[in-house]
Amino acid sequence: MKNLPYVTGVITAVELVEIPSKAMNKPARYETRISLKVISAFNHKGDALSVDAYDYPHFAGDSCLVEQFKVDQKVKIVCSSKTGRHIQGIEVIK
Repeated sequence: MKNLPYVTGVITAVELVEIPSKAMNKPARYETRISLKVISAFNHKGDALSVDAYDYPHFAGDSCLVEQFKVDQKVKIVCSSKTGRHIQGIEVIK
């Protein structure tokens, strides 16, 4: 399995956001945006990254996540690409 970048942090906001369709006659889609107070971050090689690089610590994922995660939970978010902020996986950690 290929390694993916990930961050750990405490959720500061969870919101459902409407994304308008760019195509005519297509319905809008929804995604969950999760904001974090980043505690640690690692690149796809497993090297630690500076948390200061996350001045915009918002991550986007499937709309169903809005019901599953709450403010003040400590989580690990695996991102879907080296530079992306799309959530590939998320889990509550202690």
